[in-house]
Amino acid sequence: LLSNPDILEQNKKMLIILEFLGNFGLSNMAEFLIFLGFSSFAIVFSVSIYRAFAIYKINNFVEMNRHIISSELLNNIIQQHYEYFITKHSSEFQKSILSEVDQFISQILRPFVLMCSHLILIITIAIFLMIVDPYLTVSIFLFFGILYFLISFGAKPFLVKFGTERTSANALRFK
Repeated sequence: LLSNPDILEQNKKMLIILEFLGNFGLSNMAEFLIFLGFSSFAIVFSVSIYRAFAIYKINNFVEMNRHIISSELLNNIIQQHYEYFITKHSSEFQKSILSEVDQFISQILRPFVLMCSHLILIITIAIFLMIVDPYLTVSIFLFFGILYFLISFGAKPFLVKFGTERTSANALRFK
């Protein structure tokens, strides 16, 4: 818009907005461009503040769950009979409380929570795009959906093999 302000005069939607804002004292194109600039800045700033708050809440939720899971595991171990401790090595307790909980949090819980928050964003964007152009929206979602399933089914054997090797290596690490 700054490089070609004539676009405002050619776009009917922008003219409607300009006429509406004329009721609030924005009478010429220069004032409208300044208003658009400040509005854009306010939107970007608001989104950044919201995103920081969302990341804080997600991290708080995940770390509180790490604490709860670790505490529950420790309580379950402590409540065992003496014979249980004779047959087990202390490295197994360390592995189950520290390493396995960290693996669960970093590889399952945090990605799942992030996926849920991004899913809400995708649904919101999809609803907006369906209003603007339903045909294009459906074709884009079909393309990326098919691509996702092809990649996930192709990678599954490698992920299962990697998971088995990681669990074995992690068990050996604490012996």
